Amino acid sequence: MKKLLIPIALLMLSLNCYAETFVCSSIINGSLDSLKYQRQGNSFLQSREGWDLKFQIPIYDDSADSLVLLSKNIPGLGVEAIFIDKNTMDYSHGFISAKGDTPTHGKCSVIY
Repeated sequence: MKKLLIPIALLMLSLNCYAETFVCSSIINGSLDSLKYQRQGNSFLQSREGWDLKFQIPIYDDSADSLVLLSKNIPGLGVEAIFIDKNTMDYSHGFISAKGDTPTHGKCSVIY
């Protein structure tokens, strides 16, 4: 039994090392706004502190330098776009629509 515990513990530890979770913050209307993006396979789960809603957002581009997430069209807002520069941890978030876009900019940190 002890022989099984060590490989299982190592496997659990190694799986956690590959999970990406970004906490990204920006200032909106004078208030700090933070969103959490947690990798789940080929998408990210977007959540906000204090909200019960969570959204699954597919990955559009995931390279060594950047991460781009695009969600479906949200009526009245447009297409949600998220960009994270993995080197500088710069962050942009906004909605793209025919009326124009509404980007916010901030910084991210990686948590495990």
